[in-house]
Amino acid sequence: MEIATRKTNSRRWTALAMAALLISAGVSTAVAGQPSDTEAALEKLERALSKDKSLDRSTRDALRGLVDALQAERSGGRTAAPVSASKADALDRLSVYGDIRLRQETNTNLDDQAERHRQRIRMRLGANYEVSDELTVGARLTTGSVGDPNSPHQTLGNVFDRFDVNLDRAFVKYKPNWAEGLWLTGGKFGHPFWQNPVYGELVWDADVQPEGVALGYTHGVGNGHVDIKAGEYVLREQSGGADASAFVAQVASHSSLNDQVSLSAAVGYYRYANLTADGDSTIIDDQGGSPINSVTGSDFTSGFEIVNPIVALTYGGLGRPLVLSGEYIVNDDANIDEDEGWAVGAAYGKAGSPGDYRLFYQYNEIEQDAVLANFAQDDFLMVSNHESHVFGVDYKWSKRVKPRLWALVSSRDQLGATATTDSDKEQWRLRADLNISF
Repeated sequence: MEIATRKTNSRRWTALAMAALLISAGVSTAVAGQPSDTEAALEKLERALSKDKSLDRSTRDALRGLVDALQAERSGGRTAAPVSASKADALDRLSVYGDIRLRQETNTNLDDQAERHRQRIRMRLGANYEVSDELTVGARLTTGSVGDPNSPHQTLGNVFDRFDVNLDRAFVKYKPNWAEGLWLTGGKFGHPFWQNPVYGELVWDADVQPEGVALGYTHGVGNGHVDIKAGEYVLREQSGGADASAFVAQVASHSSLNDQVSLSAAVGYYRYANLTADGDSTIIDDQGGSPINSVTGSDFTSGFEIVNPIVALTYGGLGRPLVLSGEYIVNDDANIDEDEGWAVGAAYGKAGSPGDYRLFYQYNEIEQDAVLANFAQDDFLMVSNHESHVFGVDYKWSKRVKPRLWALVSSRDQLGATATTDSDKEQWRLRADLNISF
């Protein structure tokens, strides 16, 4: 509460300072007759109002109105300034973002296949518009096949065909003023769970954008906060039968233990229902053309009710942050013994500012039915039933450019299980990514 009060007072003093600047600018114009200096001050303040997100919207609107009035007065009462202010307000409510990735990838040591080298590209462009203090709408376009929710990448070398571009987000988000920390999202949106900070896509691929509704609540506790999130996702809608769906929930806690150490911990829950309702095997068929999880006839052998605890400890006393993480996965509705997974990892550095870097490594073991393969990672050459390593380095070249060099190594956890191969050889995937955000 004390912190929030200080922030509110700071914003009020900022608003008063801006108002004083406007008044002084108007006085100096009347007395000293220096229109050029005044106009420059007004324009500078108008730009500052457009960029400053710390002020309440009502405060920004009031100050912008004062700017408009002074500009209109200086221009002899012409009404062009309010039109400009309206445009400025619309731009202030709109945020546009995007990124592009160029990737060189090599897959080696594949069974009965030649070594593969390919170049890939991903581009995403999104926008959010603040309809009001409480309501935001958003959408995002991305490259990638419409039939593959796990990958927005396009492989170069298809006789110069055009790339597919799809809408992978379209949502409405409501954050009521009467309940600070509460939010509700509906449509197609990003999965909101906190994930393993070293490598966090073993259960849910970050490229998969769920559809349905989700809500969350953040509550400050001591030197940190607690996040509670839940969602109901629609997987497969059918006019003549039961729908396939997923209920998801997570409780996460983030706190500072002292000046150098912070701790984050979460427990996630995923319960899938009617995955092959009325014999519809669409979800099974979507596992890359052949089932990755175990199947019996035209149905999954197992149900999927996944519990996913994650913990991460961050130490800041080594010049750069050191993160140690652990993750456990168990499918409580599996009908085979291969229903668990786990991971341990470490990362050093943050790559948050130009010239900084981040080194990372993680070891994973994921059994056959520990995860639902449709929505799990597709970075490794194996999705489930694998033992794997991922390691690499991120480097912050400039404010918006961050290349990555990384390698993913995997081999079968159990031979003879449902899999694309029964070989116990290690399969390597080497990547060099150039990531540019804008």
